[in-house]
Amino acid sequence: MIRSYIKMALLSIARNRVNSVINIVGLTAGFFCALLIFIFVQDELSYDSFHNDAQRIYRVSREYKANGYDIIADFPAAMKSEMKSSIPGITHISRYKMVENVSVYHQLNAFKESGIGYGDPEFLDLFKFPLKFGDKETALLNPKSVILTSEIAKKYFNENNPIGQTILINKENFTITGVFKKIPTNTHFNFSMLASFNTIEDDNNSWVDFPIYPIYLKIDRNVTIENVANQIKEIYLTHFTEIKELSELKVTNRQLENVYFNLPRADSNLHGSVKYIKLFSTIAIFILLVASINYINLATAQASKRFKEVGVRKTSGAFRSQLFTQFMIESVMIAFASAILSIGLIEFALPGFNNLTGKTLDLNLFRVDIFLGLLGIVIISGLLAGIYPAIVLSSFSPSTVFRGTGIGVKSKAKNLRKGLVVFQFILTAGLIFCASVFNDQFSYLLNRGTGIKTNSLISIRLSENLQENFRSFKNELVSIPEVTMVTNGRFLEGSLSITFYEQPENGPKLAGDAIAYLTTDKDVIETLGFELLEGESFNDLNESTNSNSIIVNQKTVTSFGYGSPAEIIGKQIPVLNKNYKIIGVVNDFNNSSAKQKILPTAIMLSETGDTQAILKINSSNYARTIASLKSVWKEFEPYTPFEFKAMDESIVRMYKVEHNLRRLFAIFSTIAILISSLGLYGLIIFTIDRKRKEIGIRKVFGATIKQVINLIGKDYLWLIMSGVAIGIPVSWYFMKQWLENYTIRIEMGLLQVSFTVAITILITLFTVTRKSVLAAKSNPIDTIRTE
Repeated sequence: MIRSYIKMALLSIARNRVNSVINIVGLTAGFFCALLIFIFVQDELSYDSFHNDAQRIYRVSREYKANGYDIIADFPAAMKSEMKSSIPGITHISRYKMVENVSVYHQLNAFKESGIGYGDPEFLDLFKFPLKFGDKETALLNPKSVILTSEIAKKYFNENNPIGQTILINKENFTITGVFKKIPTNTHFNFSMLASFNTIEDDNNSWVDFPIYPIYLKIDRNVTIENVANQIKEIYLTHFTEIKELSELKVTNRQLENVYFNLPRADSNLHGSVKYIKLFSTIAIFILLVASINYINLATAQASKRFKEVGVRKTSGAFRSQLFTQFMIESVMIAFASAILSIGLIEFALPGFNNLTGKTLDLNLFRVDIFLGLLGIVIISGLLAGIYPAIVLSSFSPSTVFRGTGIGVKSKAKNLRKGLVVFQFILTAGLIFCASVFNDQFSYLLNRGTGIKTNSLISIRLSENLQENFRSFKNELVSIPEVTMVTNGRFLEGSLSITFYEQPENGPKLAGDAIAYLTTDKDVIETLGFELLEGESFNDLNESTNSNSIIVNQKTVTSFGYGSPAEIIGKQIPVLNKNYKIIGVVNDFNNSSAKQKILPTAIMLSETGDTQAILKINSSNYARTIASLKSVWKEFEPYTPFEFKAMDESIVRMYKVEHNLRRLFAIFSTIAILISSLGLYGLIIFTIDRKRKEIGIRKVFGATIKQVINLIGKDYLWLIMSGVAIGIPVSWYFMKQWLENYTIRIEMGLLQVSFTVAITILITLFTVTRKSVLAAKSNPIDTIRTE
């Protein structure tokens, strides 16, 4: 019986080749998008789930308010030992520190690695990172001990066991005590090597509130994390009583499997977004719906051609259930054919998709979750696309067919097709509108910038040696003719340091209770191109005056209760337990993504350099300038590779998520347009076939090509524009919510609406006109004679 069903389905698919090809291409595109997104989402949701008892491991941090902003921070180093000794129920606990872009010197060769992590010995008990070589009990026990990832170990030592050998990391000798087995890619930890936290001797038992570190802990099964968090808060407040007065402190906890989506602040660990998972899952559903609608429309449109087939088979004794099964098998077979083609497309497209998303995804059909996911998508889509056409086709009675009636069924099917075309283009127009907004917002962020004039600026990451000797390094840099200005600081680095202060006894009360600060040198205003709104720059004053002076941004003026920049000039503000005199006010600037609110920020001078040197260059020979910079670098850092980046690229990296989102939305919107166009093309073919005699008669009576095109396409144009009229307001609402995440954002308006309408009209005209012109040019005599 099944063999008979399959044979009949193959014959039916072969007889209706055009429709079959359109359906297979449409479903293939739909499955391609859905499966690609499914693999992406599955990988995102699996982060850190491979660790033993992951549901009992937490990352804890503290949260409080400063100047009305939610501030989330980690803990001083000494919190770890007191938490372990004072809080029952904590079975394992470890601090963690990540340092990016480390220099490694080995066998007379200098390398740059992505980063080194520092963890306590318990780190290896907390997390499932098994060792290929070494003993996990002692590997992180002693200072200057380091465990390499398998990739790094192979890079330096091939397949040999490197235990006991030494390498130079940031100019310090580290002893290799272990090598990890291959670390899964679905973890938020991003180290290329892991060193003992005891290496950080000065910070190991410090209660100073900077630097601070993430703390990971594992709790017993009979202990609640809420109870542990309350005890952590009590310990912290005993050492920092002023925090209680300034703001309400709470200890937040993130279960390990959720840390990837809820990292408390910008750092070098990998981040994910639940919002984008929901967004792409919705896109996958939309595209599958568009593809399924194509199938339903074409199947119901072709129903009239199968009246006689149904009538003959029912007269021969076939039951409705048998016909229903027959038509469902046809639908599922088309779905499976589409699935096979989509798998081939995914294998071809995955390298590019991985490059775009920064992942290492693969289509492993032997994995149960991926196989079941694919099977579920195929079966559900096949049933969804085929169930209504199967019901319609199997419902025809022999008497209705042979009498030539059945108008009611045709009318219902026609109304359904109209409704589905409208719904299809609601989704398509919505995707086009969203893609337009994404593109305009990203372009605006890049062009609007951050308040820093990044053109002609490059940055160089400074080692500790160069930070301490920044003045000498700067003097050599400015001696290069192409270098016009040099400064330093953590500008466009994604984070700011925050300090609390006490209200001054004399003078006006400050409106806030904390201020962000950046340390730099005297040439910062001129190098970064800040607009000096009021007052003077550091270069306008002598060096002794500068040591007690700061420059603030516009946000400081309003946050501290002053009406204009002029009013705040000369005022004293306490920063880091020292009173500074405000000498100038500059424009607001973003040091991180525009998703973050601009904080009241002070720019102050430091005797040493910060994490990066920022150079303003004026040269038509970029390669020669870089060669000169590299030569100076080698004089100071002969064992460290020279690396630089354009500050414009820093902004692009800052909005990497938005950039990838824009490109993915453009790709998926294009696929949705392709699927909708295919479905519309199939319906146009059906309409022309049904109206072939009418077209011939009209042409005999003098109808023009334009009139024939209007006859065929006018109904579809109105249906499609109805979909656009509904799709744009709906997508407008959701995009408005999305734009609220940005402090710098576009205003949606006629531009995005016009773009969506124009694209949709062009799609419709191209699809309708292409086939209609051929029909209009056909010889009416041949058509009428055939009829």
